Amino acid sequence: METGSMEEIIDGIIEAALLARASDVHIDPTEHALCVSFRVDGLLRFHSEHSIVLREGMMQRIKVLARLPLDDKRLPKDGRFKWINKDGTLSAEVRVSMMPTVHGENAVLRLFDPLISIFTLKDLGFSEIHAQSLERALAFRSGLIMIVGPTGSGKTTTLYSMLSYLKQSGRLIITIEDPIERHIDGIRQIEVGGSTFLEYVTVLRSVLRQDPDVIMIGEIRDKEGAELAIQSALTGHLVISTLHASSAFTVKQRFLNMGIPEYLIDATLVTALSQRLVSKICPHCIDDEDNLSSYAGWFLKEKIYLPASFFKKGKGCKACGLTGVTGRMVVSEMLDDKNVPMQRDAYEKAIGGLIPLSEVMNV
Repeated sequence: METGSMEEIIDGIIEAALLARASDVHIDPTEHALCVSFRVDGLLRFHSEHSIVLREGMMQRIKVLARLPLDDKRLPKDGRFKWINKDGTLSAEVRVSMMPTVHGENAVLRLFDPLISIFTLKDLGFSEIHAQSLERALAFRSGLIMIVGPTGSGKTTTLYSMLSYLKQSGRLIITIEDPIERHIDGIRQIEVGGSTFLEYVTVLRSVLRQDPDVIMIGEIRDKEGAELAIQSALTGHLVISTLHASSAFTVKQRFLNMGIPEYLIDATLVTALSQRLVSKICPHCIDDEDNLSSYAGWFLKEKIYLPASFFKKGKGCKACGLTGVTGRMVVSEMLDDKNVPMQRDAYEKAIGGLIPLSEVMNV
């Protein structure tokens, strides 16, 4: 039986998650227990198990922190709060999602460390050619830049990196987000959805009257949103947004499927970026390249030479939780880079000894 107050238990879970570099905390009720897992580098790892009798108390404590209604257990709920440990050494912006399940409410806590600065494009792992192409696209005074990828592919992090880069140019930037995940000084950020009852399209119409140079739209979801984004690009604004598409090369087709005329797409689309996140080899337990020299050689019908570095991997150690990988980086493809596919970017990162072969195969 755990000891301590609900406040101490929740504080302990969040502190452990931050020390483990977790992006999310999952608190899930089962029939007989309450399971806590951390998502670290994209993988869900079991952390602890608690008595089922603590379920109500833990969920109530999270609701209090996130200022959510305490008596409503039937509907999904979203909230957020700022967390600081007692000695002030750790802090986080915490976004909360709660959902009713067959065994009671669960909670997912998304953690953002406010002390971590927004990454540059190169920090995220973009290749030199892709980073330069993005910077050229961001220099446009008008047009549409699209980022595509599945959930969890780092699109929002890339958006914030692009905004941070644009802020240095002295342009007026307004964002429309659902929700706001990071606050950036000097940028006007507007939150839609949730408890604000504001919709992207309604807000975008008002934003255009604020005379912005750059507009960031969290996601283009339908024809009306696409039409407004393209109209904004046509009238002298640089518009940056995300879209659900299978690759950078299918963005145009997605707009066509929404009913957007081809000539408008061609007139406004500056570039499209597709990305995924892949795990990096743990630097603390990486294979000695000399041990892999026997793997090097010419492979496949195309006679591609694969050096020993291509086969590097982590052996597994305490620092990486015995996984052999720690941290993640972007692999990407762009429309204006001679249609080089994402697989090629992953291959080159493996050649450089940055990611394991297994991640190349996943891409």
